Amino acid sequence: MVMGLAINSEEDEALRLFSKSQEFSLQPNAGTFLGALCAWGHSGLSEEGRQIFSGITLRFSVYPKLEHYACYIDILARVGLLEEALEVVKSMPLEPNNFVWGALLGGCLLHSRVDVAQYVSNRLAQVDTENSRGFVMLANTLAFDHRWGDVF
Repeated sequence: MVMGLAINSEEDEALRLFSKSQEFSLQPNAGTFLGALCAWGHSGLSEEGRQIFSGITLRFSVYPKLEHYACYIDILARVGLLEEALEVVKSMPLEPNNFVWGALLGGCLLHSRVDVAQYVSNRLAQVDTENSRGFVMLANTLAFDHRWGDVF
């Protein structure tokens, strides 16, 4: 339910349901956490997302997978915490994939951080060689920063 609500733009209801399940001492599983993390990201509630993610293993015995990390990176990147998000990526116990790098690159574009976007775009291109999305997003970021000579 939490995931269904989160992906259908019902973030508030998803988070209300997640909180309600905690009141009834229901143990959330990996899918429930993924839905909640998505909802926090789309709602801009970075502090709440940060608190839950930091206690996901100790408090709930759920080990984050790549999709959890991608949502957490998205939470941080959406609110402009790009350096923190990059540190999380670098310290992950899993090899970052295109979703992790893509979430971080999206935050770079949103906050016009060309300096970080160039590094992230290169990393994205290394893990997703069949997709030019990273280069397109980097070109958009450079163009937004009026660095026309670097776009091509």
